[in-house]
Amino acid sequence: MNFTPLFRGHGGRITYFWVPDNTTAFGDIFQFSYNPYVGLEYERVLDAKVDSVEGTTVRFAPHLRTSLWPAPIALNLKLEFVGDFQWRYDLTRPADVGDRYHPYKQLSLNYWLLNDDDQKAGFGLDFIDGEEPRTAFKDQSLWRLSIKLRF
Repeated sequence: MNFTPLFRGHGGRITYFWVPDNTTAFGDIFQFSYNPYVGLEYERVLDAKVDSVEGTTVRFAPHLRTSLWPAPIALNLKLEFVGDFQWRYDLTRPADVGDRYHPYKQLSLNYWLLNDDDQKAGFGLDFIDGEEPRTAFKDQSLWRLSIKLRF
């Protein structure tokens, strides 16, 4: 369950740069957008090798995603910097196993070869640091070069 504020009708004017989920143009220099949201995550482990790990975990999960497009007119929004910051905190858990706090960040530099409103294709370089849910909250720090598709 997540909550995110949405504002409508501000059309990218610089006076509304503070409005979340609203792309703001700073002249021909760059465009910027950010999207904060908070939520609760629910996890239930039904069967595990260690019985003390079985049970329910509820996490408080604030999240902030930022995007920056330098020289948006000259580059036609093909170059994109993205910051994705997540903080999770175990409110409840079945046993005292490890840390309750799970920070995660991903910084990306993307170049879009195809950049339409409905679809994108390109490549990107990501720096990932922290505890990601897909890796069972194991701490990691890595660089990744990948092909990226958005439809």
